[in-house]
Amino acid sequence: MCAGAAVGYIVLHPASVIIYDKLGPVFVSLLTSAASAFDLSHIWMAMYFAFIGGAFGLIHGLNHYRTAILYAKVKRLSITDALTGLFNRRFLTECLNREYHRSERYNGELSLIMIDIDHFKNYNDVHGHQAGDRLLQAMAGRIRIIARKTDIVARYGGEEFVILMPDTPISMAIHLAERLRRDIASFPFENRETQPEGKVTISVGCAQHDEGVGAGVDQLIRMADDCLYRAKNRGRNKIWY
Repeated sequence: MCAGAAVGYIVLHPASVIIYDKLGPVFVSLLTSAASAFDLSHIWMAMYFAFIGGAFGLIHGLNHYRTAILYAKVKRLSITDALTGLFNRRFLTECLNREYHRSERYNGELSLIMIDIDHFKNYNDVHGHQAGDRLLQAMAGRIRIIARKTDIVARYGGEEFVILMPDTPISMAIHLAERLRRDIASFPFENRETQPEGKVTISVGCAQHDEGVGAGVDQLIRMADDCLYRAKNRGRNKIWY
């Protein structure tokens, strides 16, 4: 806005005076009219064009701000799961690839937690998909609260969630997974009394990337998924690593 006002006063205002005065030869007219533009007799015109320039500057600035806000919103939506508000699978894959290669390069530790809601199909069959969606939203909220700020929490698909933990050994991942398992089992989710044992529970698989072990990101995901599968096969509401 200030830049627009300056342009209006220094450029538009003298230009208008030059056109208005029409003095003598063109070159002399330009010089004398430009000089006279800043006389007190033209102060009203100067203020007018400064206002016009400032208004255009303000509109231009607001348009840039609006464009930036819209871009940020579109970008956020492109990496967010619409139902739960967590990161989506595509963004998780990008982060996982980046953190995996970083851990390879700097010999760092990287852990992955895979979570699945126990008997979720039974919950949907009994209470309907809308109630199932509300359970997924509530579950996402509990996971977000328990996870650290440095962790990347995403909905992997269906009733599965993933926590990516950069610079973290598997011992800390197991500790967080156990905290989460206990919290979920005791939390008063809607309709939990209709689930087996009268509560909503989760099964959790934990895996860690070890340098020189495995074939990359896919192998790390497969390790966590295998651990999750074992936790489910051993009675659910368990952690396996």
